[in-house]
Amino acid sequence: MPQNMPDIKPEKTIGGYMMDALREAHAWRPASFYLLLAIPLVMLLGLHMVFFVHNPKRFAFILSLMIIFLGVVVLLALIDVIEIARKNLTGKRDTFRDTLGDDAFIHELGRRVNNEQENERSGKET
Repeated sequence: MPQNMPDIKPEKTIGGYMMDALREAHAWRPASFYLLLAIPLVMLLGLHMVFFVHNPKRFAFILSLMIIFLGVVVLLALIDVIEIARKNLTGKRDTFRDTLGDDAFIHELGRRVNNEQENERSGKET
């Protein structure tokens, strides 16, 4: 390819846009979301425990797998709750710092309140 030719990128197809959208959608979803989707499947697969009542080892194995799965789901859900709360508190702190935590904002707010109070007093006196 000659050096004076511009580097032309191929056009995106609908499938390319769909793949980009799926990649973007999956990037923000936590792992617990997928585990919550898997709970009904695990419940259906656990239904076979009824047939293993006469075999205690197999019954205990399947029951322990289900309990471990449930523990993982609960643990990841708790981690997600803590992460959401942390982001919420960080956002509140940043909002406070941008408004009431900013000295220039506080001085301007105080000046405007004093001006309003003076305007109300001067309006009542006349």
